[in-house]
Amino acid sequence: MHSALRVPPVEIRRRIEALQREMDVLGANAVFIAHRIDLLYFSGCAQNAYLYVPRVGEPVLLVRRHAPHAARDSPIAHQVSLASIRDIPERLAGFDLDISGVLGTAWDALPVREFGLFRRLFPSRAHVDVSGAIHRVRALKSAWEVERVAESARVCEETLDHLRDRARPGMSEAHLAGLSEAFSRRLGHGGGIRVRQPTEDNRSGWIDEGDDAIPAGRPIACGFRAVVNGYHAAGCRIFQEETGSRGDRRLVRALRDAHARILYRSGSGTSPADVERAARSEGCGWNIHGIGLELREPLEAASPVSSRDLNVCLVLETITNASAGRTFRLQDTLVVGEEGVRSLRSPVDRETGGGGGHPRLASPSSPPPRGEGTCEGMRLDTGIDRSQGEKNGDKP
Repeated sequence: MHSALRVPPVEIRRRIEALQREMDVLGANAVFIAHRIDLLYFSGCAQNAYLYVPRVGEPVLLVRRHAPHAARDSPIAHQVSLASIRDIPERLAGFDLDISGVLGTAWDALPVREFGLFRRLFPSRAHVDVSGAIHRVRALKSAWEVERVAESARVCEETLDHLRDRARPGMSEAHLAGLSEAFSRRLGHGGGIRVRQPTEDNRSGWIDEGDDAIPAGRPIACGFRAVVNGYHAAGCRIFQEETGSRGDRRLVRALRDAHARILYRSGSGTSPADVERAARSEGCGWNIHGIGLELREPLEAASPVSSRDLNVCLVLETITNASAGRTFRLQDTLVVGEEGVRSLRSPVDRETGGGGGHPRLASPSSPPPRGEGTCEGMRLDTGIDRSQGEKNGDKP
């Protein structure tokens, strides 16, 4: 049994101060946070509430429901109950806060109707979008946050190992999803994968597109996404890798070797851009995105991580296509920091089979050699999730 998430007060203080520094750059006098995940991040509160953060001074948590739970969960000192949204200006006035300046809100997650309501409520002289600032703050994760992501990565890994032992040809994706949920819930997986946009895929377990059941006699990619105490991790492995045609087996080996080389070449890097450069050098399809309180987080912090206390968590996905349009892919959750790039997978992997397993891809000491097991000359899909790839620096 996992206890409910409690964010340490020092974490909340660090995040609030980072957001206030961003306000200096944007020229905002305050930020009003309404999005539930941003609220959880900056206040530690998962209740129905709002957070007002002035550029100078202490933030105010305005709680609609449930005030006792908010007081228990959040270290924010100034908390007030809110009977109606329309009472917000009056409640803030009680803290001698001037709400007539430039107000920032996260436009990427705020419905137009709510935005219009807040514009009418606040007599601000201007409104600015602080979505980018919030993403920049959230992208840099403390050691405490990395450990939360690592907990979820361990659940991913154990769940995928569990599925590997039980997967059989003809088993439907729904059957696999049921097995993965039943097993992972005992490990602390909370379900309810959080996404920022309603169009994003929020399934926990999945098999690759084009298949609704495990095929007989050929490899298939199977993935799982875990969320433990609010933080996500994702992984994808290839099952039945020694089956299928010689070409399929060769391509699976090539994909694994390419994935390992990306991790090896980016191992001394200190930014997501280093992982991107290593991925581009392989010629395979690839995608990376941030991960944390949401499944997909923008990699706004693309500059080198210069603090030993802060890191970036991301998901690396390596992709290639077999004949008949079938897709093979691998995914790992990585941590990028001043000390380099490392995977959150365990040191030993049964994935390649044989004698207790081979070294996992977490920290390869040398790159797999090029040769038969390479992606060169294969039919590759370098356009997977192209919109995200270009956003994070991939160019055709």
